[in-house]
Amino acid sequence: MTAFLVPYAFAYNHALLFLGSYGEIAWVFITAAIGVCALAMSVIGFFYTPISGPIRVVLFCAAILLITPEKITDFLGLALCAVVMFHLRRKEMRTRKETAAA
Repeated sequence: MTAFLVPYAFAYNHALLFLGSYGEIAWVFITAAIGVCALAMSVIGFFYTPISGPIRVVLFCAAILLITPEKITDFLGLALCAVVMFHLRRKEMRTRKETAAA
């Protein structure tokens, strides 16, 4: 799926082709990379622990927002990713604590 979406990111955002300021190029590469990772996690369904269906949908939406070349969508996508990563990390730590106690 990533192989089909990433070429559109190149077509719609010329900073991925190294056209623009250094700050813009860095920002676009970082958000696109995070978006591709979020897309991979939503398709695979695993990050620290297995990911449930609703969380996978949220990750997919965050990935699309991050790959879309707009600042507002980047910030929304980063916020969604941060919330999901916090939730998954907390869930993994809780699981680890329960297995250590058993």
